Parts: sequence; C-alpha cells; structure tokens
Amino acid sequence: MSAPSLWQLAKSSVVLWVGLVFVPVGAVLVCVAINLALEELAFAKRGQTIDATIVDKSLQKADFDHNPSTRYLIHYRFATAAGVQLDETKVVSLEEWERLAPGSITQIRVLPGARLETRVTQKSDWSAVVALLVLGLIFLAAGAPLIWLAVREIQRQRKLWRTGTTVPAVVTSVAPSSTWINRVQQWEIRYAYTDASGSKHTGRSNSMPRNEATHWRSGDRGHARVDPNAADSSIWLGNATPKD
Repeated sequence: MSAPSLWQLAKSSVVLWVGLVFVPVGAVLVCVAINLALEELAFAKRGQTIDATIVDKSLQKADFDHNPSTRYLIHYRFATAAGVQLDETKVVSLEEWERLAPGSITQIRVLPGARLETRVTQKSDWSAVVALLVLGLIFLAAGAPLIWLAVREIQRQRKLWRTGTTVPAVVTSVAPSSTWINRVQQWEIRYAYTDASGSKHTGRSNSMPRNEATHWRSGDRGHARVDPNAADSSIWLGNATPKD
C-alpha cells in the first residue's frame, strides 16, 4: 500500500476544514466592521442633518424563504444641497416605524459624495461595529490555531507514512470520538502496540464513520505505523501493510 497524498491527508482532516471555514468568515466580519467604522467616521466628520418628509410606510412580514424577521420600511423625500428632490426607502426599527407617520417631517443624516448616503436615524452604528469586530476576531482566533494544529498533524502523519516502521497493533476499544460531521458523531479505534525496545504504547485512529469503526472489536489485530525516533507517535493502519 502506497502512502496517501498530501491532498488525501488534508481532505480527511476535519480540524483543517473547520479552521478553513472559520478564518475566511472571521476575515469577512472584520472587513465589514472596518467598512462600517469608516462610514461612521465619515458621517461624524462630513454628515449633514436635513429635513425629510415621510411619504409612505410599509412592512414585509417574515417568511421562511426571504425574510427571517419582519422588515419595517419607510419611504421618504428630501432635497439635496443642490435643490434636487430625491426619494429613498429605508429599513427602520419597529419603534421608529410606529413613530413616523406619512406626511410628518423627520430629520435624516446625509453624507454627500459621489454616492449619496442617508440615514433615517440619528443613532450611530458603533455597537454593530464592535459586535462584528469582536465576532470576527473570535472566528480568527479559533480558526488560525485549528489550521496550525491540523497542518502539524498532517506533517506528522506524512512523516510516519514515509519513514515510520510498521508494527503489529491490538485493538483495545472502539468508541465514539469527540468529532461530529454533519451532526453525526464519528468513532475511533483505540489500540496498543509494542516498540522495538519492548515498551508498550497506545494510540487512537483518525475519526471515522461508526460502521467503519465497528468492523473492529477489542482484541482484533491490525497494524500501526510508528516513528522509530519517537515511539509514542503512531498512526492506525488497520489491515493495511504499506511498502517500507
């Protein structure tokens, strides 16, 4: 049996794939937080407060396909500094939606520029900035170490396949692991083996589906691949006998 490729080892690493999901999600959240922060600073520095007339208001009820929660919309009209009349529709909170009636005057914040931006509320979004930034950093802080650990484990297994020694191993137990894939708990094979000096060691296989793991019973004999320079480091081979 030939050694698995780097891609095969990476593909079977649940920890690696979790880390590769967490890091991009965290990076996106951090980028969104930075963009919101820049917008907040721009509104604070160059934003103008002007009057707008509420033309109409409506709501979009929550549904399973498009709206996870009810959206409260107001349609308003205002004039720019150049005297141009513009209409816009914005999503607001329930409190603001109930307060603003068609025909009433409210103040909006306007950020002049190539792309005119407006806000119905006078409140800032700094709380959203902080929340997104913290959440993004949490994802990054969790994902980056997972990738690092997974890469180290892949390197260890690759080294064992290349330079390790195949030894007999005995299954000590077959049990659920701490890994879940698509809400299905994975299992692992626990085994014992003896190194060249006669010392006994134990190891655990990679996580696998239950039906694959339960083909083995306590006392069954298989093979493990052991690092000759670090006998505690091993991988479970099962019935495979790789070419040394």
